[in-house]
Amino acid sequence: MKRQDHPPAYAVQIKRQWRIVVPIRGKLTPKICPAEFPSRASAEAWLRSDQGKLMVDALQGRLALAPLNSIAVAPSSVFYASNPKLS
Repeated sequence: MKRQDHPPAYAVQIKRQWRIVVPIRGKLTPKICPAEFPSRASAEAWLRSDQGKLMVDALQGRLALAPLNSIAVAPSSVFYASNPKLS
C-alpha cells in the first residue's frame, strides 16, 4: 500500500495576521509556522519561496534539521513589525 503524502500547507488569517498552517499526516492538530504576514499574498508568496518550502518540510518531519528557530521565516521588517515585543 502506498503511503499518502502530507496535505499541502496553506495561508489562514489568525488574529488579524496571516499565518501558514502545515497539516501533518496522522495528526488532528496542524502545526503553525512562527512567521506572521500582513497579507494573504505575502504569506502565499513566502510559502512558494525556497525558505517556505524548507520550513514546511521541516515542520512535516521530512528533514532532520537544527532547531526551527535557525530557519529564516520572513524578512525582518515583516517579522519585527508584527511582533512589538521584539522591536
